[in-house]
Amino acid sequence: MPAVPSAGRDGPLRSAGGIGGFSLRFCRDNGQVVVEVTGHLDASTTSLLLDPLLDVIESQGNHSIAIDLDGVAFMDTSGLRAVVSVHRLLETRGGTLVMLRPTPTVRRLLESTGIDGVLTVVPGHDEAAGKASG
Repeated sequence: MPAVPSAGRDGPLRSAGGIGGFSLRFCRDNGQVVVEVTGHLDASTTSLLLDPLLDVIESQGNHSIAIDLDGVAFMDTSGLRAVVSVHRLLETRGGTLVMLRPTPTVRRLLESTGIDGVLTVVPGHDEAAGKASG
């Protein structure tokens, strides 16, 4: 993955296709890396999310990440484990992870598992920037 643009340059970073309509789009919004996820986040696609995210965090040193779930039609416990592992990694580095705009299906999963009490979940982009900085 190419390096994330400097904090002053917002906009698209990278798009990646995947399995069965799964795709990622990386961009920067007010200094925060936003990962827009589309499709199903399950056992067959979690590595397609984790590998580039780990690169953004470990290789590039980005510690403010928002995962935009507005395009996620389905998420299972594999997807949850992946998100929680990113959350824990960022916490150890003084960073933040924000779950942004979960669909009703994803929100139900977050609420039924109690993960919404562990992760920061917000309805929109503006709220995500505030949570990451505060």
